[in-house]
Amino acid sequence: MAYQPKFTCDECGAERGPSNHWFIATRWVRTLEIIPWEIETAIREDCRHLCGQGCVIKFVNRWLPLLGLQKLAA
Repeated sequence: MAYQPKFTCDECGAERGPSNHWFIATRWVRTLEIIPWEIETAIREDCRHLCGQGCVIKFVNRWLPLLGLQKLAA
């Protein structure tokens, strides 16, 4: 049996299960890309693991002020 790394959500700490619908945030220094889960990307050190839409929103809300965009209010 092949080694299966364990992943936890970088926002809430939830552990990834076999049927979870997770996302990955990549290129998160000046450009942010949110993509559906794929193991090839998930094992990279420069990505963040997010367990669902709620944690994606929390991550983006914390990331935007780093760009000085916090005043783009709706």
